[in-house]
Amino acid sequence: MENSKTEIVSGKDKQKVLETKIPNDCEKKSTFEYTADGKYNILQYDYFNGACNIDEQSSISYTYNSTTKKLAIKYSEAEVYEANVEQLTKNKLQALGEYDGDYDKDGTKDYERIYLEKIKLTITMK
Repeated sequence: MENSKTEIVSGKDKQKVLETKIPNDCEKKSTFEYTADGKYNILQYDYFNGACNIDEQSSISYTYNSTTKKLAIKYSEAEVYEANVEQLTKNKLQALGEYDGDYDKDGTKDYERIYLEKIKLTITMK
C-alpha cells in the first residue's frame, strides 16, 4: 500500500482537518505492507542531500481485530501505535490514531487520519 495522504484532525471532534499532508514524489515510492502472518513491512523513502533515498526499512508486528476494528502496530515492547480502522477494503485502508501532540495548541490531544491505497498486495484480515 502507499500513503495517499495523512490528515491531522482536531481531538475535540475528530473531524475538523487541521492539516493535510500529501506525499511528495520521493515519499510516494514508500510502501507499507500488512501480511497475513502479522508482519508490517515498511519501506519508506525521503529526500536526503538532494536525492531520494530509503529512510526506513523494517518489519514489525501488527494485530488487527475485525470485530472492534482496532489496528495495533508494535514498534517495541514499550511503543504500540493504536488506530481505529474507519474503512478497510481490498484497495483502501483508512485509520484514525493519536497524533503525537496538540497540533492546534487548544489543550486537547489531536489525531491523525491515514489513507493508504493498494498498489500491489492483498490485505488479509484475521
